[in-house]
Amino acid sequence: MASRHWLAVAVGLCVIVQPLRTCAQLASDPASEETKLAHDNALLEAWDKIGVRIKDGESWDVLGADLRAAIEQNHLSEHVGRCQQLLASIDAVIKSPPPDHGVTEQYEVAELIQALPRTTILHRLAIVPNFYYESVDQFVWDYYSRRRVTFDPDPAMVLYARGPMVIDPLIESLNDLRATRSVGTSEEGYRTPVVVRVCDVALALIESLSGCTFRETSHAKPLTSEWSADERNALEQSIRKWRRETKSLPLPEAIVWQIEHGPEKLRIQMIDTLIARKQHDVALSYLQKVYEQGAGSDLPQIANRLVQAGSREPLDHIHRLVAEGKGIQRDMVLLIAHYGEPRDFQLLVRLVESSEPNTSRGSANLVQMIVESLRAAKDSQAMLAVPVHVAVIREMQDDWSVLLESSSPRHAFPPILDMSIYAIQRATGLGFGVNDESETFDRARGAKAILTWWEGEGEGAYGLEQNKPHAPVGIR
Repeated sequence: MASRHWLAVAVGLCVIVQPLRTCAQLASDPASEETKLAHDNALLEAWDKIGVRIKDGESWDVLGADLRAAIEQNHLSEHVGRCQQLLASIDAVIKSPPPDHGVTEQYEVAELIQALPRTTILHRLAIVPNFYYESVDQFVWDYYSRRRVTFDPDPAMVLYARGPMVIDPLIESLNDLRATRSVGTSEEGYRTPVVVRVCDVALALIESLSGCTFRETSHAKPLTSEWSADERNALEQSIRKWRRETKSLPLPEAIVWQIEHGPEKLRIQMIDTLIARKQHDVALSYLQKVYEQGAGSDLPQIANRLVQAGSREPLDHIHRLVAEGKGIQRDMVLLIAHYGEPRDFQLLVRLVESSEPNTSRGSANLVQMIVESLRAAKDSQAMLAVPVHVAVIREMQDDWSVLLESSSPRHAFPPILDMSIYAIQRATGLGFGVNDESETFDRARGAKAILTWWEGEGEGAYGLEQNKPHAPVGIR
């Protein structure tokens, strides 16, 4: 009987344990992982196509139905959560649709905001609203809003053209999660579609119209539609506070208020906005105050902006330091490289001529720092740097003249001389027989050729004449 009892217990245990083994096997079953991967790939493909179709203007109802079906068919995918968020944004457009007919410039502001799901603005404008083309002082928003469109203009651009008076209504849309037709797709390098929401456009418009930056640019998610509700609410409250405090102020002063009261990380970007908009007086007033107080780790950046806004104070400060026998730092040479005048480059020439380079032994020193920093000089500034590089070659003549007599491997050509020779060749467009393949002897000959050229026609074309504006001379 006992044996029968234990047999029954053993059979019972098998009945209990067997299902547990089956569950464990299912959890680690390669076929299950393959199914998840298949769902991932299928949903990614469907998601990408939905993004393109949104951009192409397909019906929101059809898009919502197709995305919902793709989510249901691929429910094991890890992308389900984000696709459901997009579906909710599409559903929000269906529940609160933009007008069916084309937008006109006579629309009321509320109507234009209601029509924002129709916007097709470059999606990058919602991510970096104050982005502008290099070397062009006109903001992209300005460029687009000034284009004359006779039929169905973009509602975002019509709103921007209305000016700061639309800021208050836009603040009310900072939590509007309706989708728009502004999309970044895989064709532009995105792994998953970047679908801009109305709240993203509203913030971009507020920032572009005000010249202020309110969001942390270092945030892991650049679009606020991807933030949590608490984060978006906190952002909205900070913008409302700025608006209350500055509504009666001119916009440049409102920017300064945000610079002083907003996140410190954002102030340089807003100063750049003031400078780019040619509001130099306001920028100077703020920058001079901060510069005199000392700006901590931001001081080099503040000095750069101060010179850009029209002040010579940071450059003159460098001259005073040298006159007092104090050393100068790399950021000061970089300031001259970017914004210096002839007198500032003449100062560098004097520093080179009064130093003891010893660069053939590879020691770090002032001259090496100057030459390395001047690599940042571009265009006309690079031409102003030519006399400095000539001074380096002249002062290091003992280092390279010996190489004219011997090309022994033990006589290496000083790297700092290479940098100066290449800088002169680039700035003048002249060739002195030195390239990447040149032997040590040929590099030394190039240095000698530069001094010969300088003593002949070079100094007359590229010399620094007593603080006079330098007229670039092209020698070929």
